[in-house]
Amino acid sequence: METLWSELKTGLSQGFISTVLSVLAALLILFVGLKLIRWLVSHFKKSRAAKRLDPTVLSFLVSVLNIGAILLLAVLIASVVGVSSASIVAVLGSVSLAIGLALQGSLANFAGGVMILLFKPFVIGDYIELKTGETGTVTDISIFYTTLLTVDNRRLVIPNGAVSNASVTNYTAMPQRRVDLEFSVAYDSDAALVKRLILETAAQDPRIQKDPAPFARMTRMDASALVFTFRGWCETGDYWEVYFDLCERVKAAFDANGVAIPFPQMDVHVNAPLKTDEG
Repeated sequence: METLWSELKTGLSQGFISTVLSVLAALLILFVGLKLIRWLVSHFKKSRAAKRLDPTVLSFLVSVLNIGAILLLAVLIASVVGVSSASIVAVLGSVSLAIGLALQGSLANFAGGVMILLFKPFVIGDYIELKTGETGTVTDISIFYTTLLTVDNRRLVIPNGAVSNASVTNYTAMPQRRVDLEFSVAYDSDAALVKRLILETAAQDPRIQKDPAPFARMTRMDASALVFTFRGWCETGDYWEVYFDLCERVKAAFDANGVAIPFPQMDVHVNAPLKTDEG
C-alpha cells in the first residue's frame, strides 16, 4: 500500500511539474511571439516595398499579417500545452464555417475590397459612375466599403461587394478626355459656314488641344434640323468648363452670323373636299 501511494505521489508530482513547465513554456512563447510579431509588423511598415504601396493597401496587408501571425502563434502555444494538431484543425474548421455562415455579406464585401485594392479600377480622387447610377468622387476605399462624394455634397457609402460586381465608368483615369457636342441648325443654313464657325470658336479656346485636331462635320439630317457634331480633346480637369464655354460661344457665333437654330416643325397639307352631286 505504501509503495502504491509512493508511486501515485511520484506520478502526480511529475504530471504537475510537466503541466507547470508546459504552461511556463506557453507563456514564454506567447511573450516572445507577441514581441516578434510587433517587430515584424513594424519592420514591414518601414520597408521600401511598403512605402511604395497605396496607404489603403498597406493598412490591409498589415492587418492580414498581424492576424495571420497571431493565429500561427496560437496554434504553436496549443501544441506546446498538449492539444493535438487534429483537434486544433477541427476547431479552426468549425470556427471558420460558423463565421463564414454568419458573415456571408461581409465576406463578399471583404473579397470585393481585396479585388479593388489589388486591381485598382479606381483610386482615391477619381470621379466614377456605377452601372447602378451612383456617381461621385472616391474619397475612401476601406476593406468593406467604398465612399463617394457627390457633386451636390452627399456622402455615399457603398459595399465593396456591389462595387466590384458592377460596371464602373472612371471619368478621370486618363489625363485627356474628348468633348463631344452636337449642334442643330436650320435646313437652309450654309453647311460650310456652320462647320467653319464651330472650328473657329474651338480654336479660340487654348484648352482645346490642337493635336489631335478638332473635328466638326454634319453627321445627321433630322426631321427639322441639320445636326453637326464636334469632337475635341482637352485635359480631363478642364472637361466641363470647356463643354459649357463652347456651347455658349458657338451659340453666340451662330447668332452673329445669322445661323438659325430651328424648332420642331410639321407641314400640314389640307386637301379640298370632294364635290358631290348634291353639293
